[in-house]
Amino acid sequence: MKLENIAVALHRLKDGFDIDGTDAMLLNDISIIRRAKGEGTIMEVITTSKLASPATLHGRIKRLVKKGLLIKVVDDTNLRYKRLEEGPRFEDMIKVLSEV
Repeated sequence: MKLENIAVALHRLKDGFDIDGTDAMLLNDISIIRRAKGEGTIMEVITTSKLASPATLHGRIKRLVKKGLLIKVVDDTNLRYKRLEEGPRFEDMIKVLSEV
């Protein structure tokens, strides 16, 4: 992707979804973990991602859940086990990025 396209994509994400480059990279990290393992938990993302401190990443994940880009699914048998899945607005974001 060309640098101009990256700038356009980030601008569209900020306007339509109110996320920044770090949020976009976090979503990418979550996607990579989910592809590699079939699912991704909050703990796996926090321990794997090198974008920020664990507290900052946890806060960003909470914001992405509020924005509808992620869904936090709690396991029935172990309440500490929380999986991350694509939220209802995730596909809308992908459509916006594919137009760049």
